[in-house]
Parts: sequence; C-alpha cells; structure tokens
Amino acid sequence: MVLDKNSTNYLLAFLIGTITLFLTSVKAKSVSAEHVESYCESIGGTINTANLFTEADGGTFGEGTAADQTFELSPSNLTTYIYDPDYPPQDGEYTVSTQTTVEGFGSWHPFSGHTTGTATDRFLVINANNQIVDTEMIQSSVISGLTPNTNYTFTAYVLNTVEDDPSGHIDPNVSFGIDLTGIDDDDDGTIDEDQEIEVRFSSGDIPESTEPTWNQFAFLFNTGSATSARFVIRNNKLGGFGNDLAIDDVALEGCDLPSVGNLEGTLYYDSNSNDNFDSGEAGLSAGLTVRLIDTQGTADTNDDVIVSRQANSDGAYSFLNIPASSNYQVLVPNDDGLGNPIGTTNPLTGISVTGGSTTSDQNFGYDSLGSLTKVFDPDTIVPTEVSTLTFNITNIAGNPARSDINFTDEFPTNVIIADNDIENTCNGTLTNSSGTTIDINDDIDDTGITLTGGSLASGETNCQIIVKVTSNRDVASTTTYTNDSSNISNENNINAENLDDDLIVNPFPVSPLAGNLIINEVLYAQTRNGASGNDEFIELFNASNGTINLSGLKLFDGNLLATGNPNADDENFAGSDKFYTFGNGITESGNLSLEPGQYAVVWIGSQSNSVNNATGATFQAWLNVDPKLNNNGDDVWLYDANTELIDYIAYGRNTSSSTAINARPDSEPGLWSQWDNTYEDKLDKRGSTSITGQSISLTPNGIDGNTSACWEKTTIDESDPDSASVRCANFLETIDSDTSIINSTERTTSVGTNNNGNPNLILVKRITNLVPNPNSIDFTTVVDDGDPDSEDDNPNWENNFLQGQINVSDAQPGDEVEYTIYFLSNGTGEVSNVKICDVVPDNMSFVENNFGNDIGISLFFDGTTEDLSNIANDDQGQFYSPNTEPPTFCQKIDSSTGNLVSVDSNNNTGAVVVELDNPLPSATGSGTPSDSYGYIRFRVQVQ
Repeated sequence: MVLDKNSTNYLLAFLIGTITLFLTSVKAKSVSAEHVESYCESIGGTINTANLFTEADGGTFGEGTAADQTFELSPSNLTTYIYDPDYPPQDGEYTVSTQTTVEGFGSWHPFSGHTTGTATDRFLVINANNQIVDTEMIQSSVISGLTPNTNYTFTAYVLNTVEDDPSGHIDPNVSFGIDLTGIDDDDDGTIDEDQEIEVRFSSGDIPESTEPTWNQFAFLFNTGSATSARFVIRNNKLGGFGNDLAIDDVALEGCDLPSVGNLEGTLYYDSNSNDNFDSGEAGLSAGLTVRLIDTQGTADTNDDVIVSRQANSDGAYSFLNIPASSNYQVLVPNDDGLGNPIGTTNPLTGISVTGGSTTSDQNFGYDSLGSLTKVFDPDTIVPTEVSTLTFNITNIAGNPARSDINFTDEFPTNVIIADNDIENTCNGTLTNSSGTTIDINDDIDDTGITLTGGSLASGETNCQIIVKVTSNRDVASTTTYTNDSSNISNENNINAENLDDDLIVNPFPVSPLAGNLIINEVLYAQTRNGASGNDEFIELFNASNGTINLSGLKLFDGNLLATGNPNADDENFAGSDKFYTFGNGITESGNLSLEPGQYAVVWIGSQSNSVNNATGATFQAWLNVDPKLNNNGDDVWLYDANTELIDYIAYGRNTSSSTAINARPDSEPGLWSQWDNTYEDKLDKRGSTSITGQSISLTPNGIDGNTSACWEKTTIDESDPDSASVRCANFLETIDSDTSIINSTERTTSVGTNNNGNPNLILVKRITNLVPNPNSIDFTTVVDDGDPDSEDDNPNWENNFLQGQINVSDAQPGDEVEYTIYFLSNGTGEVSNVKICDVVPDNMSFVENNFGNDIGISLFFDGTTEDLSNIANDDQGQFYSPNTEPPTFCQKIDSSTGNLVSVDSNNNTGAVVVELDNPLPSATGSGTPSDSYGYIRFRVQVQ
C-alpha cells in the first residue's frame, strides 16, 4: 500500500506485539498542533504513563537555537555510530541536527524534526556504513520501574532522508529489539548477557518520498515477570549509497488496553507418554523460555512475540493482562535442555483469551527417559595410566521403577578397559562393546562397554557403572579423546543426549636425560650361545657436559609402560617383562657416575666369559642371561628412575616367527615421537652369518638424532647401500677397536670406546697485533715456542697459519692487544660440541666494538671469516662482561697457585666464549680438510 504524501494518519497493518506500522505518516515541513494518534490509542488503548525513555531529552533530542546546527548525543553511548560535527554525516557517522535548509549530498531532503517541526527542533541523523550490519542506531540504558505483567509500547519516528528519485538508493530498514531483565530473551540458555536482544519488530524497507515524511513504528509488549528492560533500534541493511535516515521522538509508554485476560499452563514430564498432564507427573525445573505469539493468521516468531518469560521451578508459566485475542500461539523449546524431547504439540495454536478471564491448561509434555552421564577421573593421564570412568543413570521425575535400560558406549580410539573389576549397581548384564565377556588378559582389547537389561527400583534415584580405562597408545602431543553422545548406540529407556566428557592424554614425559645419555652401540649377533658364552652388549655414552648418575636407570627390550610392569621387581633382563636397573646389586663394576665422554656397557651374558670386558668403559654390568636380543629384529629402551624415556633403538623387522619390535616410539601414532624407523631394517642379520660378532653403531659417536639413518653395522664398507654414509648428514666412518677373537671369529665392535676413534683438539694462542705499534713489531711471522713436542709443531697445521708473537714487552696503558686462538682437530675421530672460553687477562679490558657496533669477536672457520656479536643470539660467539657468570667450562689460572680454577661468579675481567655449531673432522694433512682448523680473534685494552 502506498501512502499519499498528504496523509496524516494511516493504519496499514495491525499485528499485536509486532506492528508493521506507518501508523502516522507526517510531512516533516507541516507539523501542526493537532493530536497525532499514538499506537496505543490506535489499538483502543490508553496511555497511562509518561514517556519512560528519558535519555536524549526524553527521546526528542532537545532543542537548538537556530536551523542548521549540529550536536553530539548525550549520553554519547546512546549509539554505536561515530559523531560527525559536520552536516551531512559521512558513512558510519551520525549527528544531532536542527532543521536542515540544505540538500545533503545533493539528494537529501531539507527537513525539520518531528517533535515540534520548528527550526530549532533537534533530531538524530544517521548515515549507515557500507560495512555495518546489525549496528545499534539507538541503544538505551536499562530502564527500571516497569510494572510486571503490564502492557507497554515502544515507539519511534523514522524518516528516509533521500528524496524520491530513480537513482536506486538503498532504502533504510530497521528493527526494534528488547532485553527484558531476568528473561532469556534470545533463548540461548544464558540470561542477560551483553548482547542478549530479542528482535520484536522489523520495519521493512522505508521508501523514498517526494516530501520528507516521518513514519511512526512501534510494538506492543508485556513485561511478564520483568521490572526493567533495555531497547535497541538496529540497522538491518548495508549502506554506502543510501540507507540514510533520521530518528525522532523515541518513547516507552504504558498502554492500558480495554480488554485483557490471562493465559497459563505447565511444562511437565510425561512419564506415561499419554500426552496428558496427569496427577503425580512432575513439572520441569529447567526454567525454559515460553513465548506468547499473536499471529493474526500468520506465525512469525521473529516479529509476533508479545512476551517471553521463564517457566518457574515447577514448570508453571502464566501471561497476565494480555490483550484479548483468538489468535494466540504458545511456543516452547523442542527439548528440556537435558536432551529430553517434547512429546506434545508445539506450538499450541488457536488459543483464545477473553477479557477478564484466564485460559488454563495450555500444557506441554516432555518425554522423560532418565539421563545418562559419564565422567573421567582423573581426566588427564599418560598412556597406561588409569582413569576411572563413571556412568551415572539418573531416574526420571518421581523415581518410578524402570527396566530394560540398555546402551553401548564405544570408547574413543586408543581408550580401552584396564581392569576386569567393574562396579555395577544398575543390574542387568555388562559385556564389552562387542557383546563378549570383558577380559583384559585375552588378546583382544576391550574398547567399550554394553549394558543390557539394566533397571532401577521404585524410589531409586540413580545407579552407577564404574570401569577403569586407559590409553594403550602414546601421542605425539597432548590429545583430547571426546566421549560424547556420538559414542552411544543401542540405547533404550535412557537419554544420552547430554553426554559429554573428555579424556586428555599427554605424551609420556621425555626424561631430562634424553639427548644427554645415548644408546651408542649394540651387539645382538653374539658369537656364542649360553649365558657363559653370550657376548651381546648395549653401550651407553655420556654426550652431555655434566656428570650423569646411572643409579636407578632402567634398561628393557620393550615398551616397559605398555607391555611390562614398571613397578615390578627387576630381574636382570630375563623374562618378557623383566628389566635391568642400574645399581641393583647384580654383577657390576666401575663407577655409576659417568663423566662427559665416558661409556657404560651392559653385557647380556656373564662375567665368566673373559671377552665380555670393555677396558675403556667407566661402568660395566653382566646380566648372566642367554642370548636375549633377536638377530632378525628387536628394540632396546632406556628409562630414567621415573620410567621416563631417555633413548630408544630398534633394528631389523618383525617377522612371522618373531615380533620382538614392540609398540615403538614412531608408531600408532608415535610413542614420544622420538624415533625415525626408516632405515632400521638395514641393521638386522636377515639370515646371514657374515655379521656374527659385528655390532651396530651410531655414526658419528654419541650424536643421537633419534633416527635410524645414523646407525650402521660397524665398519660396513662405505660403498655398501646399507652404510649410513649415504643417508646420515653427519656421517663418520665407524671403526673396530675390539681385539677379541672367539671361535676364530674376530668380533667387530668399538665397545667402550669412540665409534669413530679418539677425537683431539689442539690450541695455540698468539698475539697478532698491537695498536699503536711504535716499534713495528712483525706480527705476520710464524714463531715456534721451541718445544719440538708442542702443539705448534703439528704437521697438520695449514702452512704459515700460526702467525703472531708469543710475547710482547712494550705494551703501554691504553694500547690495544689483539689475541688469536688457533684450533686444529688432530685426533682419530671427529671433534664435536666444541666450546672454547678465553678469560680476559688481569689489568686488561675487552674491546667491544673492534669489528663493528657491539661486535668484538671474529671467527675464521672452513675458509670463511665471520664477525660475532658480544651478546647472546643465534651466532656462535658471546662476551660475558665482568661480574656476569660465564659457562661452567670457563677456567683461568690462579695467579697465587698456578692452578686452573673455575671463573663462575669471580669473573672480574670478562670472558670470550665461542661454541662451534659444526663438528670438526680430523685433519688428514696440512690444512686438510678445510673445516678441521680455524681461529678466534679479539682485542683487549691495557689498563
């Protein structure tokens, strides 16, 4: 329907509660003193309160002093738009204006306010943003003092500021919303959250007009139990080109209707499922939201709600003093919030309310099945640790006798029953989820539980099933196993919809010793059988910078946590679930404390075999066990005293006759994620007798990357495709230092010694410059210290490399002295973890900016010079300033005793520290290879 531009009072549509209104369409330039009928009056009511919307000068936005003035809203938070002091406001902005005499943007009406229509009458002007939807043009504070169960109208006048033209401007479209305090208006289960608004009315598009026209919009609502509320007028459309509007005369007023009545009913549990509210059936206690709708023949719950309220703790609800009508509907949620569905008609329709009377028994019945919940305790474990899973079945209201309660819970993957002892007070029969007897000792994991024929006696409120569960696989990172209603099947006479609990499984904690104490070499292909002849061994290496005490550590050929009992008495590696504990009193020799670079060897056989001896090892043990490690494939696990994994090695493969490789760190989905098994099948015997007595070794020695790529059969030819030389980035050739010969077979191992020989690093220090140098000392010459056996005479130094003077006698205070420390790898094995510390001499100070800003150290290595910063960062150098504590390996000569002493907190001059990122291979000739030598250079100033 199109309004004539001269119309002053058109009722276009009448919907109780949600009114599509151009109730009054008033020209903005010709407001007279005649009475304009309010919405309340238009539906036969009488306004019985003053305007309760007091903000913004009672919703009128006040008065100015002249036309074309602009003002900021008071309070400023009455809108979410940004204030623009210039008229017209830009996209996303607003202003409060008096009568406008210009055409904004060339397309807007000049117009005046709705309240008085005078030049000084103020109104709100909004230019909607082209990025904003659902923004609050008006957002009131909470308005208190409302009367419960009373009818009110919320009204505002809206004007489309754009003149009628064919340009295709966007028409404004707004909605009116309400938040009744104490009512779950948006039915999300939470009351009075910040954004809780129920839209009660939408204007539809407000068309352009040839004359500026104020359009009244309003809705009727009933407060129900509320005594306060807040209101919004919200933008529904994108702006940009159009969607420009003005708002005036916002009002909240009581509306006394001539004919009102009441409507009431109860939400109840229909325990006998007969769709009747029978004596003894309990009401819901969930406080569900009930909505009263006046459809006028068309149901639209977004627009036609008159009142929303919560049923009380007995499920009863009532709507009081509502307008008489024959078109009411009552709408409730489709379930009770606990998973019990509604079983009666919803919504109830065609309800009549007569003035002065109460329409009763508008009841809603919910099916009541009893509820199933479950909880893990504790809810966080590591694999093989036990959590108690408790199922709780709660009776329905009234606690009648219940029978034939059935359900199956299929646990999440990797969660299994851990104990046959299950507590059940729900009667019936318990089986695993496959319907067979629960038995954790058979070969089949029990991955769930089934209850058949469970029951509750009359008056019994609940029963429980308590089962112990665990996770049988480790995880690479913390993993949450969700056990919710999707895991439940075959349920009968039970509601599992509200079922949800999580079991969190953390990875097995890695031992602090991981990466420090290394399984370095293993001999599995023994030369003789029997405990007395068995020469299998496992070698450990201390790759750290500190002492490691072996006492209490555990060695096992399997996953001790998953397949053994970590709390059982150890029994020297014999038996499928037995492990060896270091220091347990078995045949042992040497020191349980390993210093850096030292070895421990555990022999599987007995000490009576004289060849079971590693003279280079600091500690040895003999377990007196027959051949234990399988030649085709096996694994070795090293744990600390807390059964946390230190290291792991596997070789070979499982076969049809041997499954000695256990659930290992790279599988299902990866215990600790500490092992790459890609090349482990290159390490087994595979039916060959040629490797009897040949160990497998890490190359390079003690560099544990938790990968099979750097393991190889000791002294395998580098051209062999099974050699680690083709797959290990840090490959060093393994050596045979074992002199034992058994049954004419030479044992090929490096037991108790370095797999790659003996590394050695030699150092030579020289003075390589003096600034100033008044006596022109030549620092480019090579000076021999005169000792033919000293480090500067080694033939593997690069020619003419050791330049500099040994002593300089004429340095003066203020002079700068340059020191150079030359280094060379000159052993029979690679040098790794190289850390060099040089303490600044007494009466000297470090020159911090010698090579640049805060760059005082230079490193020459592998043919390249790199300047290093003084601070701790990702380069290889650092200067530890005086009075700071350098690393523990820093030492200096005590001037009083001539002995080396730790610098620690006595660092009064500073210390230069360089830690090389790369290992140094052993030099094979003069200057060969280029990464076997280098130097460190820095300057100090004489004090």
